[in-house]
Amino acid sequence: MAKQVREYVSELTQLAAIRAFIEEECRRGWGAARSGGGTHPATAVETALDQLLLAVQETASNIVRHGYHDEASRPIRVVLEVSADEVRLFFHYPGRDFDPEQVPPPAFDGTREGGFGIYLIRQLVDEVHYHRDSTGLCSVHLRKKRSPAVPQEAHSCS
Repeated sequence: MAKQVREYVSELTQLAAIRAFIEEECRRGWGAARSGGGTHPATAVETALDQLLLAVQETASNIVRHGYHDEASRPIRVVLEVSADEVRLFFHYPGRDFDPEQVPPPAFDGTREGGFGIYLIRQLVDEVHYHRDSTGLCSVHLRKKRSPAVPQEAHSCS
């Protein structure tokens, strides 16, 4: 499994760079060429990659908005492991602790803005885990197989 590590800062403008890094490495590891944006149907690999990138977007933006309360220039370390069958992603940051079980389910009736991030992440990846170690370092671990996701519940590790 190839492993790459990148450091980013807690700014929403960094989300495109995070996604681009992950997309490039996944395409390399999964042997997926960039689609030309034509009318061809998406392959299973393209679908899995699109799902992963949306989960990455939600995860990173949650870290910036909630883990750091939009405080700029705080560190986010992204560890990416890619094999031919799956991707493992670890987001590490010394921010606020997070318990996904404390997040209310999304309101699908339009009565509330936001609140869909955790729900989406759970639907888009095969596994999601949240952890805070004894030093205060928080981690979000995403695992995505090349085949389409089967929704999983998130688990909080204390």
